[in-house]
Amino acid sequence: MPEQLNLDHLSHAEKDALIRALCQRLEAAERRIAELEALLAKPGKTPGNSSLPPSKGEKPNRPEKARRSGPRKGSLGRKGGGRPLACDPDETITAKVPVCAHCQAGLTDTDQLLHSRYDHIDLPVVRPLVTRVERYAGHCPCCGGITVAPVPAGMEDASPFSVNIMALAIYLRFTHAISYRRLTQLFLHLYALRISEGALDAMLRRAKPSFDNAVAAILARLRRSRIVCSDETSAILYLPNPKFPARLRS
Repeated sequence: MPEQLNLDHLSHAEKDALIRALCQRLEAAERRIAELEALLAKPGKTPGNSSLPPSKGEKPNRPEKARRSGPRKGSLGRKGGGRPLACDPDETITAKVPVCAHCQAGLTDTDQLLHSRYDHIDLPVVRPLVTRVERYAGHCPCCGGITVAPVPAGMEDASPFSVNIMALAIYLRFTHAISYRRLTQLFLHLYALRISEGALDAMLRRAKPSFDNAVAAILARLRRSRIVCSDETSAILYLPNPKFPARLRS
């Protein structure tokens, strides 16, 4: 409403109507102000309380970094940068100059300074270690009995593959989810070891009893729980427990 509104020419009825209209506008404005204040009081949407993606969330305040003393450390590709040297190298090669490349004069250790130091990293060639076992059986001339010679532990006449090969196969199969076909290729290409898919399956079956106790302990803990929730799903499994009534069984 204009500040310099002249109401002298209005009758009492017109003034009453104007007052009622202004009161209605005031009530509407107060309701709108209350709604806006309520919205401001609500917490904002974050990736933690809504489906807002993490990229849309506000980054937390980071602590102030300590001021660097001295020049900045060189990064890869810059002078003074690159991979740090190993603390305990397996071998050290010392290259010294026997003679001067310009005049062919002989050089001693006192004439030389360390020019550079760097690491050369390599992987050893891994090949199967095959141990041939020749086991004899002795025939006793006195009683006629036959005695078979004992062999070292782990060298029994069973699977030709050692415990280390079995452990590697289990690790690659169940930790990295590598299929039997790719496992045979991996052993052949990396270790020059031929293992068929059937041999891998038999190897894992032989290893299964070693995990039975651990599996039984996990199942026992699950059966003692009242509620078991499956990850990444909304399914809730109620297991029968004598202490609690069974609500839902699946």
